[in-house]
Amino acid sequence: MRASFTFTTLAILLLAWSPTDEQARLRSDIKDRDLEKLAGFVDGYFQGLEGELLGQRDSRHQQVQSLTGLEEEMANLAKRAKLQGSPLRFLGDWEHIVEMAKPQERDLTSKAGRGFELRQFDDPYGESASIAYLLSLPKDYAKSDALLPAVLVLTPPLGLTGKGLEDALKGHAEAVYGDLTEQAIILIPIGPMRGEGRKLETQEVTTSWLTPEGMLTCFTTMRVLSEQVRFDRSRLVLDGWGAAGGDALRLASRAPQWFCGVINRGGDIGPLGDVIDLNLATVPVAYVAVGEGAGSADPSRIEALDAEVISHAGGSMEPTEEARTAIASWIEQRRRELVPTTIDFMMDAIEYQSIFWVKASHITRRPTATPEDEDFPRIKAVADRSKNTIVIDTVSIVDGVWIYLSDALVDLDKPVTITVNGKERLTETFDRSVQTMLENRFFNNSGDLGIYTAEVLIEDID
Repeated sequence: MRASFTFTTLAILLLAWSPTDEQARLRSDIKDRDLEKLAGFVDGYFQGLEGELLGQRDSRHQQVQSLTGLEEEMANLAKRAKLQGSPLRFLGDWEHIVEMAKPQERDLTSKAGRGFELRQFDDPYGESASIAYLLSLPKDYAKSDALLPAVLVLTPPLGLTGKGLEDALKGHAEAVYGDLTEQAIILIPIGPMRGEGRKLETQEVTTSWLTPEGMLTCFTTMRVLSEQVRFDRSRLVLDGWGAAGGDALRLASRAPQWFCGVINRGGDIGPLGDVIDLNLATVPVAYVAVGEGAGSADPSRIEALDAEVISHAGGSMEPTEEARTAIASWIEQRRRELVPTTIDFMMDAIEYQSIFWVKASHITRRPTATPEDEDFPRIKAVADRSKNTIVIDTVSIVDGVWIYLSDALVDLDKPVTITVNGKERLTETFDRSVQTMLENRFFNNSGDLGIYTAEVLIEDID
């Protein structure tokens, strides 16, 4: 996949859900090796979309050919497997197909198992500078069809540039993760490449990761996962070293739909409002108490987040062997629900307006509003598959909401009733669409890289 992320439409939220029977991972009896035969069609369709964005000729023809081939081949597989109903009901199948469609460049796979490699991400649309990052892939990454967990790392400023910065980060990463590199993909954003020719060098992010520069670096680097590296979307952990630990908590509380857990290695924990605790209700927190004490965090804030504390851990970037083992075990246990049937979230910034299968068109917020205020922007959404209904309640959200649908939420073979703020807005049967699903994944319209086969905009919210 080569799409540009629309991360500026992410939503800060408070999440709560009731696990449903792993509906988000619905799988058919079609074998993985047969599903993987469809990956080429998906890649071809994405290439066509990218070609259209770049103004290339015949890109629309490539899209039509790829989409037609994909639908025909899936129909053949479904017939041989004697599937009942639409193949688009099996979201787990499509999750596997789309991940396996990512082209495995030899330059990337040949470095698997060699530790942390310095790389750079070049935006094909020229919208941003090249971003430097470190990537570690397990040795067997290219030999297995299994989707691996991943760790996204936020680092504190080291006061270095160029090769000195690169070498220092590699050394710290090897000390922090050790044998975890054999089981998980580890991705470390660094910063923009500055200069030209021989003067081109790596620059680190010297401000908060939540500043425009930090967010651009972080989310551009995440495109490595979305477009180039096959990984398990339900197993992405956010890890903040030292002073960046607080930023990791703040980012996770703004976009918890991405992360199955967040680690703060000895950093501060901001007050309520800076980190909205309830937005982390379904994102487990691990606090690594560096040195002999609890680091710089207020113990009451650690307790409020119900964080698992790992004590006597050494330094934030030089952990003891015991701490490294405990953290690796904690990461291994993390997994999240991809499609929660209940969402309850609070938005503290207009830059974050989408969460899972709901996206607000526009929010309004008083500059002095706090999470305790009744007019603080928030949204609740409940999908009840037994009744085939979706009920949404909003505060300080205007214009409308996009709702992204799949059979993990409702039965799309039957009419779906959608109610917003107490008013029934529609009852409709939605057609499942391969094109809708793929375009959402490419453009990330939903803001969570989800697998959704239908969508609807509810406008003029009261």
